[in-house]
Amino acid sequence: NSLMLLLMTTFKLSFLLLLLVHFLACLWYSVGNHWDGWVYSEGLQDMILFERYQLSFQWALSRLHPINMTQNMQLNRLEERCLALVASFAAVVFSSIFISVVTNMMAQMSKQRARKSSQLQAMRDYASAHGISRHLTVKLKKYIEQEQERQLQRQVEATLREVLPKEMQRELFHEARIPIMAFHSFFDGLGRKYGRVVRDICQNAAEEHCIAGDTLFSQGDACSRMYFVSSGYLGYRLGRPGCDEQRMQAADPDPWMFTRMLGMFSRFEGGRKDPEGEVYHDEESLYRGDWLSEAVLWTTSWDHKGVLRAISDGILIVINAQDFGKVVQEYQVCMVDVVIYARMYIQELTINLEALSDLPQVSSAPRSSTVESDQGPEEVAKRRH
Repeated sequence: NSLMLLLMTTFKLSFLLLLLVHFLACLWYSVGNHWDGWVYSEGLQDMILFERYQLSFQWALSRLHPINMTQNMQLNRLEERCLALVASFAAVVFSSIFISVVTNMMAQMSKQRARKSSQLQAMRDYASAHGISRHLTVKLKKYIEQEQERQLQRQVEATLREVLPKEMQRELFHEARIPIMAFHSFFDGLGRKYGRVVRDICQNAAEEHCIAGDTLFSQGDACSRMYFVSSGYLGYRLGRPGCDEQRMQAADPDPWMFTRMLGMFSRFEGGRKDPEGEVYHDEESLYRGDWLSEAVLWTTSWDHKGVLRAISDGILIVINAQDFGKVVQEYQVCMVDVVIYARMYIQELTINLEALSDLPQVSSAPRSSTVESDQGPEEVAKRRH
């Protein structure tokens, strides 16, 4: 947070100041270690090493302030007087920078605190005037308190996309997101065979923050993105069959689908209770590395089949289906693999039309594929847990 950042910045500047004074003390001793220098006039030549260093350090500090300029000009050696002038000028510049940095950060913290207080007060006034429940009021308060951090993170990512060249963006976002996406063994295998394709996918992916109690989607909502859980705990509850009459349109796949089914079907243990929130008895718990709504990448239309809610605060990595398709279309080398995988995936879905879910399907997965990985489903499952 801002306070911790201020403390860390102050600590770094203070440490840098001590380091500079250390070098300055050594320089003072080196320049003054002469028969007519300050070392002999102060009687340091016969002292032990620790005492010589201590007095040199004190001497260097005492000569920094411009108020001692008269005493500095009374030094015997020309080298000592020149060093005193340079040190005093450097001290003025460093102190100005130190005060400016700390003052600007404190002013920024004050503005953020005032804006947050204004938003919270407006929310309280509205909740009081309209009789909003306490539960929703607390949820809104928590959202406002965390929104500034989310805005700052979005600004950081936008700044990186603006100043960094495309190739560096690919490397940056690939290293940041592939550790999560590689839990899906297909993305892991694809990255080993077509590394540049996965780097572009990671670059076009986005991060979405959620807070405990958020409903991220509901049954019947149109779906356009695949979700990976980067941090936090989420709960998914499959909708009842009679509640949603919309059907998935499993037409022939577009030629930008993927190729491999490397153990992508994993089982989830349902009905667990998380310490940070209540979980329904028929709710699947999702953790770091789990994913949902993969079908949106391979079908022409997909609607959510259940409800996803955040049990704790967390971060999701989302892959937009259209952006995903555009990236894969740029690389003809993987087009054959893409079409093969898409047909296998849709064939798997058609077997389970009566039990469609946003979670990975559980029935028998095709064993044939054209993308090979060094790790099988068992190793990926171990990494998940």
